[in-house]
Amino acid sequence: MENFYCKNHKDRIAVHQCSRCSKALCEECYSPELDACRVNCDADIPIIPRFQPPDPDRERPKFNWFLQVIVPLLAAIGGLVLLLAAICGAMLMGV
Repeated sequence: MENFYCKNHKDRIAVHQCSRCSKALCEECYSPELDACRVNCDADIPIIPRFQPPDPDRERPKFNWFLQVIVPLLAAIGGLVLLLAAICGAMLMGV
């Protein structure tokens, strides 16, 4: 089986691969927090960590009564009205 060697250190066997530029990397060149190269990454996209812990200072979204309560109630009432109209129509038509 052929070994892959680090793109920055030609004498070291690669044990990781950059998720951004796909380079083979040794332990020294790989950053587990970024899942990417520590330096000299060939990708043009910015480095963004895989996991960002939630910001405790961020304000939580407020509960929206209209969207979370009123709209589902109106949909349920509308469905019941249509069902009632179908039943009454069937009874009037004698089906």
